Order: sequence, then structure tokens, then C-alpha cells
Amino acid sequence: MAPTFSAWIPNVAGRLSFSHLGQTRQPHPCETLNEDDTLGRVVLSYQERVLSDALVGPSYFRFVYEYDPRWIFMFSATSKKEGKDRIGLLEGKVRIYRKADWKVAEHDPQTGERLGTANCPQAVMETIFDHVDGEELPPVDRAATLRQHLLDTDAVLDRLAVFVIKCEIARTGFVTLSESNRRRDVEFASSVTDRPAPLDDKAARYLCNQAYFFLKDIAHVHRHHHPRSDTITAAYASDREESWIRETQYSIHRRVVTLRRNASAMNLYDSLGIMAYMASFAKIVEESKASSKEGAKIALQYNLPELESSIKASLESRRWVRVQTNLVLTAIPALLIALASLLKPALVPGATPAPNIEANPTLFDGVRQAAAALFPPDLYGFLSIIFCLSLVPVIYGWIDPRRSIPVMNIKRIMTVWSRQRQVTIWLLLASSAFVGSGYLIYGAILGTATREIAWKIVVSMVVGTGLGIVFFPYIFTVPDLWQRLRGRDPLARRT
Repeated sequence: MAPTFSAWIPNVAGRLSFSHLGQTRQPHPCETLNEDDTLGRVVLSYQERVLSDALVGPSYFRFVYEYDPRWIFMFSATSKKEGKDRIGLLEGKVRIYRKADWKVAEHDPQTGERLGTANCPQAVMETIFDHVDGEELPPVDRAATLRQHLLDTDAVLDRLAVFVIKCEIARTGFVTLSESNRRRDVEFASSVTDRPAPLDDKAARYLCNQAYFFLKDIAHVHRHHHPRSDTITAAYASDREESWIRETQYSIHRRVVTLRRNASAMNLYDSLGIMAYMASFAKIVEESKASSKEGAKIALQYNLPELESSIKASLESRRWVRVQTNLVLTAIPALLIALASLLKPALVPGATPAPNIEANPTLFDGVRQAAAALFPPDLYGFLSIIFCLSLVPVIYGWIDPRRSIPVMNIKRIMTVWSRQRQVTIWLLLASSAFVGSGYLIYGAILGTATREIAWKIVVSMVVGTGLGIVFFPYIFTVPDLWQRLRGRDPLARRT
């Protein structure tokens, strides 16, 4: 018997809005039909998703590993307007397709009619969307038409899918997932370090979790955390002890503690938001009576008010320090600009008087002359100005580079490395900052020619570091690319 998995789609209100299912662009735009009539709600959504921990482009991934990490996830479900809650439960399926199987159907060159619809999932979707969304039907007829299409194509869509998962979504956000009794004989790799192999139970568990992440993306707006941090909550195997509830609580609490320890203001604000999810989940569990089931072992008690007070105190401290820092950061540039505006162009060290500037320069003229003194009039000077301008939002705390996608990709790659190797990579990435600081400290004692060479070295290192951070996943796979170019299997050296 296939195992059943349970999970929770985070929501603070305690009730999901089924009418908003599918309104997401994370991680890619989602095509959705969401209709309602007197019988209930009908939902059809599909989205392309990249699996196998692929942080590089799909084309590059296919060339190096001869495996396509792109998959199509489709969710179709209906509900009935019955019971106390009315539309309290969505019942349906999540179907998973390979991108290679998701192709546009051919058309007859003479009649223009679509051919091969029965063997093409995308063609089936196009037919449904054209009929339901393309025609001006009243809402009631749209829902009835979509419901009939789902009934007519259910067997075909199941047959073409690689993996089919039955699912139920309750208003409270509780999700139940169970694998159907059929799997297609296809190869699958859950990680870039794994060799593609036929679907087994381990891969089935992985795909059930991916189906849950897909449902969470189309039903939940990612607040208080980065959209790529989708593993804060996961799907767990169902049992008599209702251990999935306890594990979900542990995961959310663990995230709060992690954000609190990394005590930046943004992380502290996010921790408060995630605490709201903790409180909401505890109330939902209590109201659902899951904790009173025989054999259930659920931890519901957390000192949330005390934890919230501690986080708010840390926030006030960080806010005071940030205000004082911003005052200093604002005063220094203002002072330098004011001094530059009082100096004649000829008195600015290293500056060449610009044409059409009066003996008593304006503030703008002073800034121009100061820039001419600090940055050489070449490509390196232009890159330096761009770099300095890009640092402004970072210095003032408007942007946290640690939360950027390139840095998060590096962290994801480094999680499987030893601590020594991680430190080595971070030191290499920070080497440009060390060299740049040394130039600022000792650059004045260097000769003119030496200073120009040192300046170009610093700028080149900074640009190289930036490119290295952005393209780090590709740099990480260079040895595998070299093996592929030599006609060898890049995964052979890992087995």
C-alpha cells in the first residue's frame, strides 16, 4: 500500500482562499482556470518547475548531464458545496510530466486542425483553456464546462503522466497526499550528484514533497521568507501519532530561532511574521481536535509572547544602532561634498579643471571635480563609479546581499561541503575586499604609476568576484563539463 503524507499550507487567517489558487509567479508563471458554480469550485493549474537541485540553465544541465531537470506539475481538483463549511475540501490530483513529453501538438497543414491531442498533455490543456477561457461563457457555464472537460480527460492525463498523486486540501491548509498505484518507467534524479535511475520509493517520497511545494506555491504567498526557502515546512508520512504536526511545529520554530540568531533587522522582522504562522497553526490543530486523537503525540506549547518580546527588544536595539549609523553615513558624504564645492577646481588634488567652470564653482562643479580626482577617465574609473553607487543601498541597509539569489545559491551548494572547504571559498571571494582595503590604506604612499596599476588590479578583482558569485553554480560544474567534453560520464567520478 502506498504511504500517505500530510502537510500544512501556511496561512494566518486559519482559512485558505480557494478562489486565489493558482495566482502565483513563483517560481514560474502558472496557467490557471479557477471557476465556481452552484455545485462547487473547479480548479485546473499547471506550472513548469525545475527539480534535481539544478541551479544552472536547463540547456547547460542537459548538455553536461544528459538529463532534463524541467518537469510540469498539474493540479486539478473539485469541491462540493455541502456541510457546515461549504467548499471545505478540495479533492483532486497532482500529475507530474516530463518537459520532453510536454510538447505542442502538430497541426494539419491543410485544415489547421490540431493533431495528436490524445498523445500530448499540452494539447489537451490548450483544448480545455481555449474552450473555457477563450469563449465568452457565463461563470456558471464556465465551471460546468471545465468540470466536464476534467472528467473526459482524466484517464488520458493519468496515462500520460509520469507520476500521479491524489490530494486533498482543507480550508485550514491541511494537505493529504497519497501516491496512485501506477508509475511510469522513467529515469529520475533527485539531485545533480545522483545518477538518473528508475523511480523507486525514495524518489516517490521526494516527488510527493515536490507536489506539496507546488501546491504551497499556488495557494500561499511567500511572506516573511525568501520564495526559494520552500523547505521550512515539508510533507511527512502520516501515522497514528500525528507526528507530522509535531515535525511541522519543530520546523517552523527552528526557522524562527535561526532568524533570531542572525540578528539583522530584516531577519528579526521575518521571525515575527513566522511566529504568526506558529500561533495560527497551533490554533488550527487545537480546533481540529487532532491532538485529542488516540495515540497522538503533539507538542503545542511554546512561550510565544515571551519570544516575541525578546525579538522586539532586539529590534529596538538594532533600530537605534541603524539610526545612528545612518546619521554618520549621511553626514560624511555631505561634508565631503560641501568641502569640494568650496574648493576651486585647480586646488582639487589630481583634478584637471573642466571647461566652462567658473572660478567659484557650484556644488555640482565641485562634485564633478572631486569625481575626476578620485576616478580615472577610463573603463576602470567608470566601473569604480558603478561599484560605489551600487554600494549605497547596501551600506544604508536597504538591500541585504546575503538574501540575494546568487549568495543563496552558493550557500545551497556549500551545504554538502566540509567546513574547511567552505571557509576557503568565502576567503577567496572576500580577497578583493582585503586587497581594496589595503589600497585605500596604503595607496597614498605609492608612486603614480604603481598606484594606477594597483587601482586596476583592485577593480579587476572586484568585478571578477562579482561575476564569480553570480556564475558560481557554473564554476562549480566546470569539472563535470570538462569530463563531458572529453566524452566521459561526469557522474562516474562520484560513484
